[in-house]
Amino acid sequence: MTNAEVEAILKADKVITSTLRWSSRSSAKGRLYLEARVLAPDTSELLDFKGVRGKTNYSYALLWRGVPIRKATLHFQHTNPDGQHIGEPHKHRWDENDEDGWAYVPDDMHWDNPDQALLDFLAECKIRYTGTYQFQLMPRSP
Repeated sequence: MTNAEVEAILKADKVITSTLRWSSRSSAKGRLYLEARVLAPDTSELLDFKGVRGKTNYSYALLWRGVPIRKATLHFQHTNPDGQHIGEPHKHRWDENDEDGWAYVPDDMHWDNPDQALLDFLAECKIRYTGTYQFQLMPRSP
């Protein structure tokens, strides 16, 4: 994939029509997962949207051909290829040289609210959402 191809797919209008529902997996205690197919009608491309939510962190990713081309991550551990440490919530942009290795700190997301951050991320990726969204509270620790 080239930078030009990725930028073209990011600029294309996209849509999710299915229900977005957080669900748990027996193998991942305390984590919730969200998955949906994304259609770019003008190009007939199919992409995947994935979310993961833990007790104190979360992330959202748009994948094209199985590769994350955009990510938003609320956790405090990332080091860029040049050694720069990112110690805040951050986003990743795909690059043909370093894939999603580079992160930056944005100012356009509501990190304190995972549901609003989800909407912010969908808007950034030009994903229109026409389905329903089922929020599920994180399970409490015993």
